[in-house]
Amino acid sequence: MKTIRLLSILLSFTGLCGLVSSCSEEDKLPNVNMTLTYESGVVSDGMVYIVQPDDLIVKSINITAVNQGHKATSGPVTYWLNGMSLGTNPEAPFGITIPTKNLEPGKYALQLSMPVYEEDCELSTATAVVVVNVVADVQELPDVSDGQELNLSYTLR
Repeated sequence: MKTIRLLSILLSFTGLCGLVSSCSEEDKLPNVNMTLTYESGVVSDGMVYIVQPDDLIVKSINITAVNQGHKATSGPVTYWLNGMSLGTNPEAPFGITIPTKNLEPGKYALQLSMPVYEEDCELSTATAVVVVNVVADVQELPDVSDGQELNLSYTLR
């Protein structure tokens, strides 16, 4: 079981998408999907691109139960950018606006943490990382967008 948790931690920091945690009978951790929706920026290859000086706007974070018939939700979301605290949003849909005008073009780690609640499971905390690529010019955006949503891998503890 420790190997599975260690693997989950390692995968959460790589920014891989579409993975879900496993809920075993032993630990009763939630089995949920996490999706971030953006109002600005371009999602491509598991990364979010934003043209400077536009603000990156995370519109919502949505938690859904994988187990059929279960309900799941999250609580207040705390955000960091490269380890610097951006604050906590206690109200659903838990979005945030991140100014980019004072950032150097390059890649940043947007980290988030939140409590996760699912019926018949223990209270857990989900942590996730999104790679944000700040670019100086619209021509640096990828040609193909994956839409405005990003499914995240994450760690539950």
